[in-house]
Amino acid sequence: MQPLISVVMPVWNGAKYLREAIDSILGQTLTDLEFIIVDDGSTDNSVSIVRTYADPRIRLLCLPHAGIVAALKLGFSTASADWVARQDADDVSEPNRLNLQIAAVRKSPRAVVCHTLTRLIGDVSDMPAPAHVPRSMELLKLQLCYRSPITHSSALIHRPAFARIGGYRAEERHAEDFGLWGRLIKEGDVILIPRPMVRFRIHTESISRVENSRQIQVARVIAARHAVDILGIATGKAEQVYELLSTTADKRPLRDWLEFARFILRHQSFRHWEVWSWLLAQSLRSLAGR
Repeated sequence: MQPLISVVMPVWNGAKYLREAIDSILGQTLTDLEFIIVDDGSTDNSVSIVRTYADPRIRLLCLPHAGIVAALKLGFSTASADWVARQDADDVSEPNRLNLQIAAVRKSPRAVVCHTLTRLIGDVSDMPAPAHVPRSMELLKLQLCYRSPITHSSALIHRPAFARIGGYRAEERHAEDFGLWGRLIKEGDVILIPRPMVRFRIHTESISRVENSRQIQVARVIAARHAVDILGIATGKAEQVYELLSTTADKRPLRDWLEFARFILRHQSFRHWEVWSWLLAQSLRSLAGR
C-alpha cells in the first residue's frame, strides 16, 4: 500500500551523526511512512550503519558519488507517497514532526510545501542570530529575493507539484532548495508550523561551511531570478535589490533603502501587515546605524 509520507535522506560520509538522524525518523509518532536513504558514494561506514537496521520501512539506495542533487533526484524519483519529507543525515526530527505536518497540509488544499521552525545544535558559537521566519506568503516571497527562509531539512513537499516544476536542478547545487522554493510558490501555498520540530546541526563539515563561497555565488543568481519573477523588475535592478537586501541594515545606503521600501509599499502583491512590520523594523535599524 502507498505510505502516507516518503522520507528522503541523502548521505555522504555521514556516519558520525547518522544513527541519531535515522532513529529520529523511525521514532516518529506517524508510522505510515517509507524511509528512502540514498548513499552518495560514501567512503566511511555510513552504508554499514544503515544495514544494521531491520526496519522494513527503510529502503537503501546506493550510487557512485555524484553530489546531493543527484542523490535527491534519485530519492524523489523512487518515492511512492504524495508527500515527501526531507531530512539531512546530520539533523534530528522531533517525534511529532511528521504528524503535525501531514495534519497541516490536509487542512490546506493549496499547500505545496509545509516547513517548521528549527533549533540550532552543534557548533553554533559563531552563528548569527536566526532570521525571522515569515508567517505569510507575502513576506516569504519578498525574502526569497535575497535569502532562503525555508529550512530544507524541515520541509514536507507535495510530490505532484514537485514533478510539475521539474524538481531540483543540477546547476543549483549547494543552493538547490533555494531555487526549488521559487518554482514551487508558483504552484500553491507554503505553510509554516511555528514550532521548532527539527534540530539543525552546525558543524565543520556542514555544506554551508565547506561550500560557503560556492553557495553564495549560486544563491546570488537564484535570488536575482526570484526578484525578476516576484517583483516584476529587470535583471539588472534585481541584482541591485539582492545587494541591498543581503547587506546588514546598518550598512545599507539609506536613500536606496527608502526607495525600495516605497516601491514595496506601493506593490499590489505585498499588502500584508507582516510585510509592513518587517519594512518598519528594517528601516528603524537602518536609521539607527547612521
